[in-house]
Amino acid sequence: MVWRDDRLPRFIGDMPHTWVGSDFLNAVRAMFLYERDDDGAIVVGAGLRDDWVKEGIGVESLPTHAGVLSLRVNAPADRVVLVRLSGTVDVARHPLLVSTGLLSLSLRGASVNGLPVVPADGFVRVTRLPATVELAY
Repeated sequence: MVWRDDRLPRFIGDMPHTWVGSDFLNAVRAMFLYERDDDGAIVVGAGLRDDWVKEGIGVESLPTHAGVLSLRVNAPADRVVLVRLSGTVDVARHPLLVSTGLLSLSLRGASVNGLPVVPADGFVRVTRLPATVELAY
């Protein structure tokens, strides 16, 4: 607030608190990615809804503690999801783990940059950027 006399004390009422707004922003960010404290891994896509994935959704230059990450998720065919990742994240120190639960279906197979991979604990590990993860359901 701005007043003519900056030394005159005044009460401006109950204004919105920034920490509340930051919690909302963090909740939206966590739908796309979140960072695990125990191992430094960055988990991608664990909070996305089926219909968002089918329609296609993405973010550009999302900041993380390890650099920026851009991702685009879409379903170009029935029961197939593509996750395109790029950015400056040091994946050697902060592994990227793409959730295999992007659709509410059983996973049949996965690949990273065209090479078949075996998911572990519900995630596909990405070891370099840029990368394209294909999930077949």
